[in-house]
Amino acid sequence: MKKFTFLLILAFCGSISAFGQGFTEITGVASMNVARYGHAAVNLPGNKILVIGGHTQGFYLTSTAEIYDPALNTWTLYNITNPHDMASWAELNNGNFIFMGGCSSGYGVGQSTVTTIYNPTTNTFSSGPTMITSRTNSNAAKLTSGDVLVLAIGTTQAMLSFTMLQQTNLLPLEHL
Repeated sequence: MKKFTFLLILAFCGSISAFGQGFTEITGVASMNVARYGHAAVNLPGNKILVIGGHTQGFYLTSTAEIYDPALNTWTLYNITNPHDMASWAELNNGNFIFMGGCSSGYGVGQSTVTTIYNPTTNTFSSGPTMITSRTNSNAAKLTSGDVLVLAIGTTQAMLSFTMLQQTNLLPLEHL
């Protein structure tokens, strides 16, 4: 049976609180370079944590990401092409991560069609395919086929919609 470690990071106003499995507070975690809210966070190989997007004080979108290295207790700041405030994400079969959508402007207004791919092997970010429907506050799930299903209520049509991104070329397959 696989053992999972849960780490909750609260990153707002520049201070970090980390809670390990069982919600025991872990003290002495370094502060992030950019205080953010509405970000996405994923576990990376080597026990590292990637935090991407969100918005800063004043609800300004941030096109940055940070990677936390617990062995060094440091955050490394990266500039990325697309902001992802309140975005969804999924891990792809090749080990890369895709971040999708989010707010298109400050104050949580508008939805975005942009995607960003993070490659943990090369430690690089690149723009991914454009989604057909803009969305924020969406959820994504990788299917056994490797395709990614993106579900959202926050769309420009204000109705439940979905997009499937094909694993091989990440192009939309179907849209309602």
